Amino acid sequence: MNIPRLLISLVAAFAFIFFSDFLIHGLWLADDYKATAELWRTEPEMQSRFGWMLFAQFLAALAFVVVWAKGFAGRSVGAGAMFGFFMGLALQSWAIIFYVVAPLP
Repeated sequence: MNIPRLLISLVAAFAFIFFSDFLIHGLWLADDYKATAELWRTEPEMQSRFGWMLFAQFLAALAFVVVWAKGFAGRSVGAGAMFGFFMGLALQSWAIIFYVVAPLP
């Protein structure tokens, strides 16, 4: 495993996750969040958890690049697409658990 390439990939994956989440939640859904503000934590509460969010995004990026490097690197574009699809499913499966299986009261 090429460690310098792995580190560059880790930084790129983390940056992609961070900026795509910012676009989705900070810009595109901002009006929807404001319209339903009573359902969400307050801004100070959210800011107090920002470090944990960054840590979780880093772990997701780390898992993504290590699994790729260990089992998929050097394969076809189709294999890369399938890898991305299944990693996306794995990383978002928590939403089904939290919002469908065990919703908050």
